[in-house]
Amino acid sequence: MSALARPQFRPSFHRPLAELDAVRQIGRLAATSINVKTGLDWIAGTALCVKGVQTVQIAPSKPAVFLIGAPEPWQGPDSEGQKATAVGSIKAGDQSWGELRIVFDIEAIEVESPVRFADFLAQQIGCMFSRLELVRRRDALRESINASAWSCPPAKSCNGRRGSSLKSIS
Repeated sequence: MSALARPQFRPSFHRPLAELDAVRQIGRLAATSINVKTGLDWIAGTALCVKGVQTVQIAPSKPAVFLIGAPEPWQGPDSEGQKATAVGSIKAGDQSWGELRIVFDIEAIEVESPVRFADFLAQQIGCMFSRLELVRRRDALRESINASAWSCPPAKSCNGRRGSSLKSIS
C-alpha cells in the first residue's frame, strides 16, 4: 500500500482543459502547494483534465524525506484507442526524484507534444519537491533557533552574567 492514497478530486476538475490552461494551472499549483500529497493530487488532477491523458504515475528513484514510497497512479477516463507513454525526469537543481509517466490515447490527445507535456509536469513536480524540502529545512532551523534563544548559555561563557554573551568592558 502506498503512503499516498488515491486522490479525491473536486467535481470541477472533471471539465476538459486546453493545454495552455492546464500548464498555467499546474505552474500555479506547484508554486503554491503547501504539502506533497495535496500538491501531487492537484497537479495530477489538472493533467488528467487534458483530453486524452489517462494516467499520471510517479516512479521514484530514491525515497524523499517527505515522500514515502511510490504513490499509486492517478487514473482518468479510459478509452478504447491506442495508448502510448511519455516519460519525464523529476529533477530540480542537483536533485533527482525519479520519473513521471503519463499514459495517453494517441488519437484523442490534445497537446502539441505529449513528451514535452510530461517533461513540463516532471519539472513542476521537481520544483515543488525542492521548494517544499527547503521550507521543511527552514522550519527546522527556525525551530532550533527558537529553542536555543530561550535556553540560557552556561554562566562561564557569559563572564558570570546569565543570558548575555557580551564581554564586560574594563
